[in-house]
Amino acid sequence: AGFADVGEPGRRLHEEALARARAHGIRMLGPNCLGLMRPDIGLNASYARTPARPGSVALVSQSQAVVAALLDFAHTAGFGFSSVVSTGAGSDIEFSELLDFLAVDGATRSIILFIEGVHDARAFLSSVRAAASVKPVVVLKAGRHLAGAKTAMSHTGAMVGDDAVFDAALRRAGAIRVDAYTEMMTAAEVLAAGRLPRPDPGNRLAIITNGSGPGVLAADVAADNEVGLAKLSPETIAALDAVLPPNWDRGNPVDVLRDADAGRFAATLERVLADPGNDGVLLLFSSTIALGAEETAKALLPLAKKSDKPVITAWLGGEDARRGRAVFDGEGQPTTASPERGVEAFSYLSRFVRGRRIRLQVPPPQVAEFDAETAEARRIIERASGTGQAALDERESKALLAAFGIDTARTRLAATVEEAVALAEEIGYPVALKVAASGLLHKSDIGGVLLQLSSSREVAQGFDLIRHRC
Repeated sequence: AGFADVGEPGRRLHEEALARARAHGIRMLGPNCLGLMRPDIGLNASYARTPARPGSVALVSQSQAVVAALLDFAHTAGFGFSSVVSTGAGSDIEFSELLDFLAVDGATRSIILFIEGVHDARAFLSSVRAAASVKPVVVLKAGRHLAGAKTAMSHTGAMVGDDAVFDAALRRAGAIRVDAYTEMMTAAEVLAAGRLPRPDPGNRLAIITNGSGPGVLAADVAADNEVGLAKLSPETIAALDAVLPPNWDRGNPVDVLRDADAGRFAATLERVLADPGNDGVLLLFSSTIALGAEETAKALLPLAKKSDKPVITAWLGGEDARRGRAVFDGEGQPTTASPERGVEAFSYLSRFVRGRRIRLQVPPPQVAEFDAETAEARRIIERASGTGQAALDERESKALLAAFGIDTARTRLAATVEEAVALAEEIGYPVALKVAASGLLHKSDIGGVLLQLSSSREVAQGFDLIRHRC
């Protein structure tokens, strides 16, 4: 730390360091970074307290604290990495170059990115798209809201754009986005296992459990993760009737009941995997007085290994559950510790195969002939640049879109309550009321946006309310 992140003197020092490095043909990582590791050759050019184990997942992060925390977490969990890179401010080496390398790196099966901000959006998205076409790319982005964005900006000096735009761009590029850094490890592990759902539709999950409660929990979170519950075929139900007690529910989740032995569990998994109506299976196990996790895991592992569908296991509990997880972990099979995490793990696989389809889609042409008013567009940009703006306000943005023939919602500026009411009557209800102020990008964060106003009385009251708040 202590370079461009601390002001003008630091920025000059930053530029001098970079100039000297370039004069000698040296690439510079950072500043304000933790360093890098390549565990399979024993390289640790970092000051991390915990070294990385060798593995097949690459970790690239702007934040050194996140790298340090993930290394400690991964070491305890026995999780390994092909490469670990902390980019810091990214003054010379940025995400795009690292992604280009990792995309063709034989030691890397999946890639994790922790992002606070992006310096070069075009290069970044191009590299994400290329990398995601050959291996999974998992992204965790900080600064989703205004307070976090300001902090991220100060650390990396990178522009943090509107989160919805970033999210849409990642989806189009084929990357998988997660919301917490513990999810990064789950996503990377399940994707690195290499077993993917069938591509169409790719999100139909079958659940097998030895207790109704965990099955219900998994079913509850399926919709939240864009996962569908597979419907059992009549043939599968008939096959399960032959191995399950008469009082089983004949639905998904498939409850093998609490008195199940390892053989019943395995026979159920074999029949559910054979059903073409699902794209993957989640196994939920909680120990009973008659059946332990390790015994069950050894019975299920051969079926999971030979399956062409993903089989994700969730071993619920403490010490006994740990022994079951260890059996599957030792063979590189994805495991979790809760029904919710199991569903999330399958959702990452589903989103990856869906992302590959989306990446290949091309939007159809909307107009046969199109004349852009490029001179007007340039005037808008030059006028904003001349006043030192970093972003266009809403009216400028809509004028720019209009110059390229893109329709937007009608927007008018009102300086008084009376003008606001008159314009609302002209536009037609319902209307939105937003504050207009120079340099204010996140209007809703200060209460400057009211939606679905349906009368002149609501508009008048809303105008006074926003003026009071702002």
